[in-house]
Amino acid sequence: MKKLLILTGTIVALSAPAMAQDIMILDANSDGVVTLEEFSAAYPSLENVEQVFTAADTDTDGVLSQEELIAAYESHLIPEME
Repeated sequence: MKKLLILTGTIVALSAPAMAQDIMILDANSDGVVTLEEFSAAYPSLENVEQVFTAADTDTDGVLSQEELIAAYESHLIPEME
């Protein structure tokens, strides 16, 4: 069991940088954060895009950081990119 947990942790740690790179594709102007406009453009068919964005914006600063995006994807708040 311990080996399985270590292996799982290693896989997650190694996949995080790749996930971060993929997620930041949403950052159209490369300023390091994703605005509601950028998020909406990436998810044109998402009905409740503003609600999802607000829920993912855990520090309520009006933009999504890389950390917030990763957390939102991992918790399945944000669907896979279209």
